[in-house]
This record gives sequence, C-alpha cells and structure tokens, in this order.
Amino acid sequence: MVFRKHPVDLLFAVTYHKLQGLTLNKLILTINKHPNPLLRLVLSSLYVGISRVHSLSEVRVLPYTDEDVDYLVKMKFDDLLPAWRNNYTNEGRWKYGGFKNFEQKMLQKTQLDLGLVDNLMLLTTQECRNYLTKLDIIATGSKVDDLRSALKESYSQGRD
Repeated sequence: MVFRKHPVDLLFAVTYHKLQGLTLNKLILTINKHPNPLLRLVLSSLYVGISRVHSLSEVRVLPYTDEDVDYLVKMKFDDLLPAWRNNYTNEGRWKYGGFKNFEQKMLQKTQLDLGLVDNLMLLTTQECRNYLTKLDIIATGSKVDDLRSALKESYSQGRD
C-alpha cells in the first residue's frame, strides 16, 4: 500500500495556540467566555488571534453575550509582559540574564503564596499542579500525595 502526504491543513476550527505562526486571508474568532476557567480566553491569545491576518477588516467575531463583554473588559495583561518588554536595551537588544530578577521575584511570591496554605493536605490535585507549574517543578506521579510531596520544600521555604 502506498500513501502520499498532501500539504493541506483543514482549518475549520483550531485553538489560538495552533494559529501561532500562521497568516490567514480571513479569520472568524470566537471570544465567548468558556464555562471552564482553564479554557477561557486570555489577552495574549486574543492578540495571537487578531494578529493572524493582514488587516482587522479580515477578522470576524462570532456573536457574544453581555457576560462575554464584561469578561473581555476585565481582562488584564499578564505580569510577565511588562518585564519582558523592559528587558530590551534602548538599542533594541535583549538583555542576557535580565529576566533572572523577575523570575526570582515570581518564584518567591509563589513560595510565599504556597506558605500561606494552612496545610499541604488541604490542596486539591489541580491546586498542586498550578503551584508546580508556577514553581517550574516537574513532579513524578499523578496521585495527589505525589504532587504534595513535590511541593514540600517550596512550602517550607514559603512558611519560613
């Protein structure tokens, strides 16, 4: 049997992440507030969606509700954006190692937040995963006890 690959992508519906790097002639976006908070649109994704076409006249947005408008109006930039923007010199060059201070402050803030938890045993699996992601820790195992165990050192540092 012989198979031939064709360089065609059918883009009926894609995520904002899949749009990165593409340039499209026309685009229809959905910006509705997703019921699952983890899947809700963030400002950086909205930028990715809008910037995939040459002109805003090539973008259409699916109908949205008043609740969606309220959600969009309350969107804020990620704390990382100003730090990233300020890490360039006046000549437009990236400052090597300039992010280390920002990263250290974010790590300390997350450790302090974690240290405010009364007891690690109270954290849910999802809360553990969120802290691990923010602390850039890779945890082995998928059980909540394994995740809590991976947080112990940062928890102790935050408590101190």
